[in-house]
Amino acid sequence: MNLIRFAKNLIIAGLLVSAGISDLKSRRISLYPMLFAGAALVLCAVLERDRAFADILGGMAVGGVLYLASRVTKGKIGEGDACIIGVIGIGSGLLCNLQILCTGLVFAAILSGILLITGTGDRDTRLPFVPFLFAGYLIAAPV
Repeated sequence: MNLIRFAKNLIIAGLLVSAGISDLKSRRISLYPMLFAGAALVLCAVLERDRAFADILGGMAVGGVLYLASRVTKGKIGEGDACIIGVIGIGSGLLCNLQILCTGLVFAAILSGILLITGTGDRDTRLPFVPFLFAGYLIAAPV
């Protein structure tokens, strides 16, 4: 693994861990770690010469689409979650970002199903999503 790829993985993992802890504790995601990680991932993208600019934009666009969905649904999807996914897309690209998102959604759906079956949650129960993204990242990123 080359140094830039290692740095990108470290930045994304660090962002997901710090944002995940914040999301679990307070249901809020701080803007500053996202800005730092985004700037560092842009620097990595500039230094990495073999990635297409369209792949980086596509990865960011996933977060942009989710942000628009958040606005349309009046916050049913967290804006912070959408921003995190956009920042991850800078480092991971379109396909890997979609894999991370879909894997996180599957984990969230499994937990939601368990909460519904056990009666400890209903369809309005809000779950922090960043920990599911981190689990998705651990599975999808090595691919």
